[in-house]
Amino acid sequence: TTGSILDNLNTEDSNIVANNLSVTSNSGFGTSAVNADIDTTISTLTVTNANADIYLQETDGLTINSIAQNGIMGVVNVEVVTSDLVQDGLISSVNGDITLKANNGNITMNSGKNTNSINGNVSYSANNSINLSSISTIGNVILTATTGSILDNLNTEDSNIVANNLSVTS
Repeated sequence: TTGSILDNLNTEDSNIVANNLSVTSNSGFGTSAVNADIDTTISTLTVTNANADIYLQETDGLTINSIAQNGIMGVVNVEVVTSDLVQDGLISSVNGDITLKANNGNITMNSGKNTNSINGNVSYSANNSINLSSISTIGNVILTATTGSILDNLNTEDSNIVANNLSVTS
């Protein structure tokens, strides 16, 4: 289809409550406007989007199976309000920025799982620690672990980060 999936609530209450969420959209999933991200209470997430942005706010812990932002432009923005964010699959964007936040938890990229943005910046921000697998972009990578550490979570000696610039705060 040619449509998008939008938040029609005026609050940050969950739009979707489920165990697993799999989304295919042609023109976006949520927006950056106030209260316009898609609010969820789910366990696992899989998103494929052809164009526009992906904005999701999760109320508690989340495992990302995969996110594919396949359009010419479009950002990926996922925020977990409480608990941990686990990346268990590829997160990719052609030209848009990728931002993952765990406001009150850790971000863990399981070993061998990748984040790739061809031309965008990648930002991971956790209140606690960040456990890295592999991030690749010709843009910039920004890592912030407010009260914890940034650790290598790869089972190999491959590079964790390939980027133009790297900013680390821990």
